Amino acid sequence: MASKRLRIILWLVAAANFVAAVGLKAIHESQPSKEFWASLPGWLPWVCFLVTILVPTTQPLLVEVGERRMRTRLQRADDVRQFLAAGFLKIVEDTGLDWKRIGVHVFLVKGFYKWKSQQRIAKIKLANSVPSGVTWTRGKGVIGLCWETHRPVTHDLRSLEQHEGISESDWDALPAGVEKFGMSHADFLRTRGSYGIVSAVPILLDGENKYIGCVSFDTPSDCPEKVSEKMIEEDLRGVAKLLEVFLAKSA
Repeated sequence: MASKRLRIILWLVAAANFVAAVGLKAIHESQPSKEFWASLPGWLPWVCFLVTILVPTTQPLLVEVGERRMRTRLQRADDVRQFLAAGFLKIVEDTGLDWKRIGVHVFLVKGFYKWKSQQRIAKIKLANSVPSGVTWTRGKGVIGLCWETHRPVTHDLRSLEQHEGISESDWDALPAGVEKFGMSHADFLRTRGSYGIVSAVPILLDGENKYIGCVSFDTPSDCPEKVSEKMIEEDLRGVAKLLEVFLAKSA
């Protein structure tokens, strides 16, 4: 997301430089006419001149800032994966699940105001998996419910299999008591059949008042039905506590 913003800023800076250069050329050649430029504010040529001077200096600086932030994010992701590795091994040891098929992840809240969502910053999952493309906002999915409640949440998402083939209108019309995990019909189609048991434990700062993300665990849809929710949540909570200390120091 940050790299996308940087690309947009660089594009806007380049566009401003192009417009300013064209403007200066037009002023120099009196195009379309001297009267046209005389009718505009006198400071406009100076602004165009300053833009063409400053942009060549600003662009490399922005690129350097972006690269530095990228290095910081990559380093933090590597550090977080070390904590995840310990939690991953503990879950495998405690549950006996197939280590080649389960996954543990760290999601952090990104964005601002209405555009906040949880974005994955690190994971340990050996099996190939395709990103769902779902934007995990507050209240959506197991990790969204974890965000909404600030509490550990565990669900067996195979309960959604009963809705296989359901139309969008029927999905929207499901009774309030039917758990849809805050997902739209499109979200359901993107995630169906991908998960079995999913668990999430919050990462909290400021005396557990500020939710900044979660540690999550998932199994494939054909995993054993009997898995200790309490044991998984306790193992994830251990990782979350370590991350709370680490992320508080690196904030």
